[in-house]
Amino acid sequence: MEILIVDDEPEVADVLSRSLNRQGHRTSVVHSGQEAIDRLQHTTPDAMFLDVSMPGMTGMDLHEGLSMVSPANAAKMVFLTGGAFTARAQAFLREVSNARLDKPFDPTSLRRFVAISLENRGPGVERISG
Repeated sequence: MEILIVDDEPEVADVLSRSLNRQGHRTSVVHSGQEAIDRLQHTTPDAMFLDVSMPGMTGMDLHEGLSMVSPANAAKMVFLTGGAFTARAQAFLREVSNARLDKPFDPTSLRRFVAISLENRGPGVERISG
């Protein structure tokens, strides 16, 4: 499975990438919404792990834009959050049907999350807390 990781915190993106690679997935890492848009022009990942709150273009903004031009890619987004502290982020996470992974997460919860949410692609929203 090819997974695009979009997180403005290099340390978080690196841990996530290494953990997913150990599980047999191929990962690409970018650190902004704009970099994600640029990458999506050249590749179609099976899933995207996306930080909700980033400077500039947030994960919410990226989801909104992709929903209009590529709903299939928007549906592949898994939102990473260390807590939705703004009213906008809280409302967004209540409204979208995408899966969500709370930071911090450990390798065991990440493996479980991938098995449940990505590999089985069952109906409903999954939320795994670390």
